[in-house]
Amino acid sequence: MEVLAPLAWGFGLVLFRSLGFVIGSPLFGMTVGPAQVRVALGASLSLVAFLGAGAPRATLPAHFGGLLVAVLLETLMGLFAGLAVRFALEAAAMAGQLAGLTMGLGFGALLDPLNGAESTTLGQLFRMLALSAALALGLERELVSWLARSVVVVPPGTIESVTELARGAVTQALAAIALGIRLGFPFVAATTLGQLALGLLGRAAQQLHFSNVGFSVSILFGGGALWLAAPSALALCAQASLQFLPG
Repeated sequence: MEVLAPLAWGFGLVLFRSLGFVIGSPLFGMTVGPAQVRVALGASLSLVAFLGAGAPRATLPAHFGGLLVAVLLETLMGLFAGLAVRFALEAAAMAGQLAGLTMGLGFGALLDPLNGAESTTLGQLFRMLALSAALALGLERELVSWLARSVVVVPPGTIESVTELARGAVTQALAAIALGIRLGFPFVAATTLGQLALGLLGRAAQQLHFSNVGFSVSILFGGGALWLAAPSALALCAQASLQFLPG
C-alpha cells in the first residue's frame, strides 16, 4: 500500500489537472455535450498523459489541508491553460460584436452553443469560423500535446504557488482583449468613414436627404470591411489560440 500511494496520488493530481483543462478549453469544454462525456474525456486524457510521462509519483501530503491545496493548484493550472486558448477565440467573437454593432446588426441575439449564452449573429459567426480555422491548424492535437508535455515539464505536486498561474491567466486575458480591439478596428473605422462621408454629402446637398440611406451605407462599408479584413482576422485568431498555450 505504501508503494502504490505515491503512484495513485500522482495520477489523481494529473486527473484534476486534466479535468480543469477540459473545462476551460474551447473545444473539449463545449457545453453542447453531456457533462459525463467531458468527465470521461478528461479521465482518458489524464491516463494518456500520466502513462506517457512515465507514471510520475507524487509525495502524499501529511495533512488534509495539503491535499486540498495540491488539488486546487493542479486544477487551476489546467483551467488557466484551457482558458488561455478560449480567450484567443473570444477575441474573434469580440471583433464580430464590434462589427455587428457598428453596422447596425447587433440587436438580434442567438444562443451560443459553445458557451450556452446569448451572442449576436456576427459574434457567433466569427467565433465558429475562428474555431474552424484553429481546428484546421491542429488545435485538438496541440491541446492534447500541451497536457502531456505539462506533466513532464511540471510533474504533479510540484506547483508551489497560485500567483504565477493567476498572473499568466490575467496576462493572456489582457492580450486577448487587445487582440479583439485590434481585429474590430477595421470594421469600426470603415463604418465610421462611411457615416462621415454621408454626413459631408448631406451638408453639401441637403435637399437630397442622404440621411435616409444611413443604414444602407453602414451595411455597405461594413460589408466591404468584412470581405477584405475578416479572413485575415480569423486566421490571426486561430494562430493566437495555439500561441496562447503556456510554454
